[in-house]
Amino acid sequence: MTSFPRTRAAEQLEARLCAHYAAQRTDGRPRGGAIGDEQQLRQLAALMAQERQGAAATPRPMGFVAFVASQVRFVPRWTWIVQAALMALALLLATGAQSAQAVAMGTSLIGGAAALAGLPSLLASKSFNTAELECACYFDCAGATAARLIVIGCSDALVLGCAALCIPLLGALSLLEVLLHLCPPFFAGAAGCLLIARRARPANTLPWALCWTAIVLACAYGFAAVAPVAYEGTSIAVWGCAALAAALWLAREAYLLLDCAARGLDALKATASPVW
Repeated sequence: MTSFPRTRAAEQLEARLCAHYAAQRTDGRPRGGAIGDEQQLRQLAALMAQERQGAAATPRPMGFVAFVASQVRFVPRWTWIVQAALMALALLLATGAQSAQAVAMGTSLIGGAAALAGLPSLLASKSFNTAELECACYFDCAGATAARLIVIGCSDALVLGCAALCIPLLGALSLLEVLLHLCPPFFAGAAGCLLIARRARPANTLPWALCWTAIVLACAYGFAAVAPVAYEGTSIAVWGCAALAAALWLAREAYLLLDCAARGLDALKATASPVW
């Protein structure tokens, strides 16, 4: 293996890896271990740190844009199927719905469901415990998480954009009404899912996300079905403020998720704050 000069960053990574491997010990021996065990841990951590330093020193194999594009093939196929089904539902609502209220209810469901479709892809590092492996790559855990956020965000924007365009052109709602039904449930649902992705245990993440999405869908459906007047007249400003607040919450949760991923190793598996 090529030798590289030791840097402070490499020493810090070596210390984190050493603590990580010591915490992962499952052979029943005390974590303090014997001197030989500690030496083996240090050697393993030094090799991993040197590998990371060597990866950073070699020419970059691809730019970040190419790396983001490469993440598309790792998105589960069923995610694309769900998003295609949501676009088909938008087209069906635009052409076949019998009333504006039915269009409004269906549009609200599209906005909330789109937020959940890409969640498993965002949780790959946490669900499969690959943060350690990603930490040794040129694009580390934070880079991989950012790339997945971009890919899923673009696909969600495509779904919502198709709904926002085809329903006003073919259906009974205006563009503003469609956006008022789409944006608040999507922003609130996505922000809640990112919060759950950051705070929940890996085994509990998807169930909690399903529960949160169900709550968002129920609220959106209820407003559209029981109180359609809430989307009319002077209430437009209220819903606009609600969409803005949900969008700011989503931006905050995306930043916190990236910040958590940047801490690497087990940061996504056991955060400093209590987990569910």
